[in-house]
Amino acid sequence: MPKLSQQTLEKRFQCPHCSVTLRTRQGLSGHIQFIHPKGTTNTESKSLIDSRTQEVLLQRLASESRGITEANFREMAEIRADWHFIKASMASENIKLNDTDYKTYLFVAAALMYGNERLMNKLKKELSSAFEQLMEIVSKMGSKS
Repeated sequence: MPKLSQQTLEKRFQCPHCSVTLRTRQGLSGHIQFIHPKGTTNTESKSLIDSRTQEVLLQRLASESRGITEANFREMAEIRADWHFIKASMASENIKLNDTDYKTYLFVAAALMYGNERLMNKLKKELSSAFEQLMEIVSKMGSKS
């Protein structure tokens, strides 16, 4: 670890909100902007962040739980089966897969699953819109003849 000069050690910047000491002005500025938005104290900002995060997570969970279908459960079972296949196919002396690898795989699989679901919803909307336009054209053609 590099040795710090005495001047660097003496020149510290203290946060006016929570008394944390930082080495640079930029560090103090970033600390205040991130930890103390709008002049809150440390405990107030944490509770603010926690309540916002909790609110967003509850809303997302509620909306997703309404949308969970049997197909989602089948997809989750297939993801687990795929993991066992991947683990078996990669098994060797040099490669060992553990719980952390499985958790990472689940995070990636969930992200892909939600991404695919969003894409399917977008495509369904576009397809229904195109179908409505097609029906409009057909009805106009029928009225001309």
